[in-house]
Amino acid sequence: MLGRLIGLLRQKGYAWNHKRVRRLYCALGLNVKRKPKKRLARRTVVKREVPCSPNQTWSIDLNGRRFRTMNVIDDYRRECLGIKVGFSLPSKLATRHLDEIAVYRGYLGIIRLDNGPEHTSHHFA
Repeated sequence: MLGRLIGLLRQKGYAWNHKRVRRLYCALGLNVKRKPKKRLARRTVVKREVPCSPNQTWSIDLNGRRFRTMNVIDDYRRECLGIKVGFSLPSKLATRHLDEIAVYRGYLGIIRLDNGPEHTSHHFA
C-alpha cells in the first residue's frame, strides 16, 4: 500500500523519499495494523480400526474431472467391489450403485468417505 502511495506522489511531482512518506503516513494515522493470521487448533488424530472380517468397512473414493469414477473398496480384502464411471455422479446414482453392490455382497457396518459433494447431500445420508 505504501509503495503505491510513493509512486502516486512521484507522479504528482513530489520528490520525497520513502522514509518521509512513511513518517507522514503514520503521523496522519493512516497506518492500520494488520490482523495476525488465526492459528487453527491441532487436529486430533483418530486411529482407524482395522477390519477383522469382510464387509465390515468399505471405502468410497471419487476421482476425475472430465469424467468421474466412483470406486468402492472392501478394506479387509483390499478388493474392488465396484467402479461407476460417468460424466456426473449425483448422490442418487451413488446410492443406487451402493445398493446394487449390497444385493450380492450384503449390507455392511461402516462406510469411509471423502468430502465430495455426492456424499454431503440429504439423499446420501
